[in-house]
Amino acid sequence: MREQMVNETMRTDEANGIRNLLQTANTLVLRYTNSQRGINRLPPEILRLVFTQAARTTDFVSITSGAVKDVGWVHSHIRTRDVLALSHVCHQWREVSLCFPDLWTSIRDLHSAEAKEFLSRAKDRSLTALILAEHRQTWFWDLCMECGPSIHELHWVSPKNNKGSFTSIPALDIKAPNVQRLSLSKSAGDQAVYSGGSILRGATTQVKLLSLNNIDWLPSNRFPVLTRVVLTGQRLLLNSLITFLAHCPALDTLLLRDCSAIPLLHVPGNVMQHVTIPRLRRLSLGMRNDRLDDILSVLHFDQPRTAVEIVIHTQRDAIPTSLVIPIFDSSKYFESPLTRLYLRQSDGTPGSESSIAAVNDVGGICFKSPSPFPSPHSFIFSRNIALSTVTEFWMEGADMALFAFYTVFRREMCALQTLAFVFPERTPDPETSFHTFVSTIRLPQTIRVFPYPVPTLRVVLGNGAHWDKERDPGTYGVLRALCQLPPPEADESKVQLVIRAHEFSTEFHEVVLPRLKDVWESVELEESVAGETPIEMPPATMADPELSAWTGWL
Repeated sequence: MREQMVNETMRTDEANGIRNLLQTANTLVLRYTNSQRGINRLPPEILRLVFTQAARTTDFVSITSGAVKDVGWVHSHIRTRDVLALSHVCHQWREVSLCFPDLWTSIRDLHSAEAKEFLSRAKDRSLTALILAEHRQTWFWDLCMECGPSIHELHWVSPKNNKGSFTSIPALDIKAPNVQRLSLSKSAGDQAVYSGGSILRGATTQVKLLSLNNIDWLPSNRFPVLTRVVLTGQRLLLNSLITFLAHCPALDTLLLRDCSAIPLLHVPGNVMQHVTIPRLRRLSLGMRNDRLDDILSVLHFDQPRTAVEIVIHTQRDAIPTSLVIPIFDSSKYFESPLTRLYLRQSDGTPGSESSIAAVNDVGGICFKSPSPFPSPHSFIFSRNIALSTVTEFWMEGADMALFAFYTVFRREMCALQTLAFVFPERTPDPETSFHTFVSTIRLPQTIRVFPYPVPTLRVVLGNGAHWDKERDPGTYGVLRALCQLPPPEADESKVQLVIRAHEFSTEFHEVVLPRLKDVWESVELEESVAGETPIEMPPATMADPELSAWTGWL
C-alpha cells in the first residue's frame, strides 16, 4: 500500500475509504478514552450537581458598570454563557444538560430565539427573568403573555439613556403575576428621570423580596406579603417612603444602604406623618447625611423586639447624640431589657469594622463604622439608664481606647455580672494595656469609683494558652498581666477568673496556673474548639431565619 501511495497508483476512492476508516477508528478510540475518564463515569444526578455549582449567577456589577453591587439577597439568575458552555463540552454532558430543566430557567429579553429555546428546555419549572431593553420588546411581551405566570424572580436593569422622563416603564408592563423576588436597578449610563408608578400591571400580591438600586422612585403597587425591602443609593422623599411602606403590612426586614433622605414636606390636607410597621424585626440604616433622626421619627415599630443597625460611613461622621437618647429610651425596654453589650474597634485593615451593640434576647441596637470610634463617642452613652440592666459586657481587644469606653459604660451598668475580653493578645503591647483593665477591676472597695458588685472576668484566647514569649508574645503578655498582681487583700474585691482557649500548654499548668490561683479568688479553665466564633449574636425572633438574624451584624 505504501508503494502504491508513493507511486501514486492508488485510486482516489481507495484513498478516501482509508481516510474515512482512520477517522472512524480515531473517533472510536477518543470516545472509548473519554468514557474511561473519571468525570465521564459520573452518574447523571452527580453531573447535575456539578452543573449547578459550576454555573455562575449573573454579575449585575458588570451589567450596570459598577452602579449596583448586589440586589440584597442571593439571586438565582444564571449566566447564559455558562449554561451554553456546559452543554457543549461533550456528547454526554449535552445529553445530561438538555434533560436537566433547572439549568435552563434563566431567561432574558435580548434574543428571541435564545429565550424560546431556554423556555422549551425549562419545561414547567419556575423561571427567573432579566429585562435589559429600553423599550418593551414585542416578542418578549407576547412570550410573557404565555409563560408569565411561571416567572417567580424578575430583575430589571435600566439601559443607557442620555435624557428623557418616564412616568412609567414600558419594559415592566408585562404579565408576571406570580413574581416573588423582584429587583429594579438603574445603570450608571442611565440619565433619565423616572417617577413612581405601577409596575407589572399592579400584580405584585406574591412579591416577598423587593430591591431598589440607585433609582429615585418607589412603585405605587400594594405588596401584601412583602417581607424584605432593600433600598440602595436612594434619595428618599420621606412622604413617598411613608406611602410606600404603608402598602407593605407584612414587612419584617428593611435595609437602607447608602441612602439620603429629604425631610417631610408639610402638605395641607390629611397627609400621613409616620408609618407603623408592626412586624418589623430587622432595620438597617446606612445614610449618607444626618437624616437618621428624620428616618426614625417616621418609622413606628416594636423597637425592643427589633434588631436595629445604624451604619456610620466615615470617621468624620459621629454617632448623633440626638439619636442615642431616644433610641436607648429605657421606657421602650421595660419588658425586654438590654442584657448584653458588645464593643469592637476596627484595626484599620480593609473589611474591618467597629461596632457597639446592646442587645436582648430578641433585638437591640448596633452602631457600625469602618473606622475606630473616637474616645469622646463614649460620653454620648452616659446617663443612659437603658444600660442599667446589662449583665454581660464583651470587648474584642484590650487597648486604651477601649478602656476609655469601659470607664464610661461601667458607670451605667450597675447589674454587670461578666466582663469578657476576646483576643486581648492581639492588642499592641497587651501586657501594659490589659494590666490597666485588671488593676481597675481589682481596686479595693473603699477606693472604687463604681460601688457595684464585681463582675467575673472572662478571657478568651485565640492562640491557645502558651507561656512562651518567643512563640506567642501577645498571649505571654496577657497571662503575665493576670499573674503579676499582688495577692488579694482583705478589703480587695474578690474576682473570679475564667480563661477559655483551645489548648493549655504544659508550661501553663506548671507555671501560670499556680500563680493565678494565688492572686484570684477562683480560676476556671474552658476548652474551646479551634476556630470557633467567640462572640455570637442571638437571632432576631419572629422573622425569617434566613434573612433576619443578628449574624454578621456585629
